[in-house]
Amino acid sequence: MKTPLPFQEGEGWEYGLQKHVFQPRGIKEMSMIPSHEVRKKLTFMNNRGPDGTLGPRDHSLRAPLIVDLDNEADVGRIFNSGGAGIFAKPQEYCSEYPENFIKRHPLTLVSEILAVLLNDGTCPKTGSQLLRGETVKEMFTNQIPQFPSYSRQGIPAAKPDLTNPIPEMYAVSGDPPQGWGLMFMLGNGGATGRSTGTAHWAGLPNLWWWAGREKGVAGMVCTQILPFKDVNVLGLWVAVESEVYKALGDGSRITT
Repeated sequence: MKTPLPFQEGEGWEYGLQKHVFQPRGIKEMSMIPSHEVRKKLTFMNNRGPDGTLGPRDHSLRAPLIVDLDNEADVGRIFNSGGAGIFAKPQEYCSEYPENFIKRHPLTLVSEILAVLLNDGTCPKTGSQLLRGETVKEMFTNQIPQFPSYSRQGIPAAKPDLTNPIPEMYAVSGDPPQGWGLMFMLGNGGATGRSTGTAHWAGLPNLWWWAGREKGVAGMVCTQILPFKDVNVLGLWVAVESEVYKALGDGSRITT
């Protein structure tokens, strides 16, 4: 039996994302309402206890995983957040790219979406344009220069089962001005070797990504571990990112 469309054509987040973002990029298994096939491949969510051990727990967004996909009314009642809630398999959208893109970005560990950001809004694999070049440039422009220390005030753990306390979102030696682009944080450098205009953000189950257009590199570390800001995962992210920039070497610069 085929899974019905969660929304009528032209309506809803899910339909718009599939038509205008995922399908033109060749992405087949990414959705806010996972199909039966995607549900079969679902990775278990884990919780790290106070003693550091991991144990299973329910997914924080459980409704899309149990809704009756054959009941369009029930599917239509699922809330789709514009900033969270997409289910995907990283291997599905981390794929091979054309030779000319690889030459310009030889150390890029990217998803289709991050590759689009590095390539001025155009998918290097399919050639389809998701964003205009000037739009991408604006995304990487600091939108709140009047708040240079906005993330240094700290974020308490309002729900300790979902997040640890966060003293600062991304600490950089010397406390340079922080920035916020359109959709992500601009941390202004960092110990891993980032350039000042590098963007990064994260998903609640400790899914961390970064994209540096100046050096043409991007990457991601994906887990299914709560609470957010897990120190073990943060250490892995820093290690991976540091090795990428180390491999570039001093003074290396890749243009996009």
